Amino acid sequence: MPDAKGSGTREDPWQLKTPPGTSDYQMWRDEASDPPAIVCQVGATQLKYQLRAIEDLHTWLREQGDWVPLGAADEQKAATDGTVEAWGRSPGNPVGGWYGLRKGYRGRFGMYMPPLLEALGLAEVTHVVEAHFDPVALRNCGSHNAAKMHWHRLKTTHEPACAGGSNGSLAQPVLHCTRETAD
Repeated sequence: MPDAKGSGTREDPWQLKTPPGTSDYQMWRDEASDPPAIVCQVGATQLKYQLRAIEDLHTWLREQGDWVPLGAADEQKAATDGTVEAWGRSPGNPVGGWYGLRKGYRGRFGMYMPPLLEALGLAEVTHVVEAHFDPVALRNCGSHNAAKMHWHRLKTTHEPACAGGSNGSLAQPVLHCTRETAD
């Protein structure tokens, strides 16, 4: 689990990578905005999420008790049920809808928030690739063979991040809770 690089301020933002490790981005707290926000800078694009998303997502992950897919999707696209992305825009979450604050850029919650939780020590993202997605493999440990397709999932227990299935396929990279409460 990586330590947070940066202090989470605009002057010293957290330096993060997307779950597949293909893109760098920065995040920082903007407690002066209304509501308080977490700003996500991805190249020239800026997204904003409610700051409370850090604690709310961590709490939700603990409640799930099993692997949870990230399911990152743009605002204009439907989010797959049961994913972090779907929860981040669900009327049933603690804010009653979107954590994203900037209309047209409210999506991608499942792409950008999990690495932040990992950097803060609240969760873990495993960065494993697989050739064949087998949901049963998500619950079993086994071999770790690298292949082509990236999958990303969240885990809410204190079990080790294990991505291999007994059939030799690899499960998605995962995120699971590593502490009971956020600081």
